Amino acid sequence: MAYLYREKVLGSLKFADNPQRTIDFQPFEFSERILGFYCGSPLNAKQNLDWQVQDKTIPVELLSCEQLNGVSGFRARLATLEPDAAIPQLLDIDPHTGHLKYLRADGQLQAVRFETPLNIKVLASTFGSQIKFRFDCLNLSKTGLLLASNRASDRAPFIQGTLLELAVSYPDAPVASIKLMGKVIRVNHVRPTEVPFVRERHLFGVQLISGIHSEAMARDWPQIVSLIERYHLFANQFSNVA
Repeated sequence: MAYLYREKVLGSLKFADNPQRTIDFQPFEFSERILGFYCGSPLNAKQNLDWQVQDKTIPVELLSCEQLNGVSGFRARLATLEPDAAIPQLLDIDPHTGHLKYLRADGQLQAVRFETPLNIKVLASTFGSQIKFRFDCLNLSKTGLLLASNRASDRAPFIQGTLLELAVSYPDAPVASIKLMGKVIRVNHVRPTEVPFVRERHLFGVQLISGIHSEAMARDWPQIVSLIERYHLFANQFSNVA
């Protein structure tokens, strides 16, 4: 895709103290206020940048920059400093699929995954079943969750492709419990090698899907993700799960 067209869609990223220097970047993940991107040269964390997009100049802060393993280039994350500067709207991203509307060849981004506070509670059951299992939630995004079994759920009969009904509760959320539908897209088994006699844990990657709880998914789930994103922005802590 022509560079000028890409710049029109993605905007240009410049150093605040030297607007003549621009950064060639390729986004790979997004949230309301965080954009992950690849770039060719290292950047200093906490560096102030200006992002010129949609005829606006938006101040952003560089949160992190790390070298990619085995290949040339760097992976970085920035955050908009204006609370009302929502990245999905700035780049016209479909918040459910991550598709950039005007870029076809490389126009799909993944949602940023945030490690979750311990007080998030998740109950999951096979669709249509009354038997519920309590899980630990390791991280979440706008599009899914990573669940880990514990003593209360180590016998959960979930396999890849299982449809789930989920009930997620978080004390700071505006509603007591959010009901969602999801699909198990990945199952892993992990045994902590450093701790003897500890049973293995089952990890379930769950993708949220539209269904009988679509209204809650559209209305309430983004609020939980936004609350946790704000916590991470304040603490500057991000999940590096690929």
